[in-house]
Amino acid sequence: METEFREGDIIVINPYLKPEHNNYVVIANDEREATFKQLKKYGKTRVLHSLNPKYDDMELKNRLL
Repeated sequence: METEFREGDIIVINPYLKPEHNNYVVIANDEREATFKQLKKYGKTRVLHSLNPKYDDMELKNRLL
């Protein structure tokens, strides 16, 4: 993710805002592991996009976002 964010950068999260297309989000899985990704919306499909090309996009299966 070095293109916009550098290791050690501090990010501030507002959990009360509804994430929109191209927003950056922090999302946790059932094991409470968190990740920082860009949200992409394509119709009803929601995808977490990594800016690091080593990682594939992840489609969100539930409709939380």
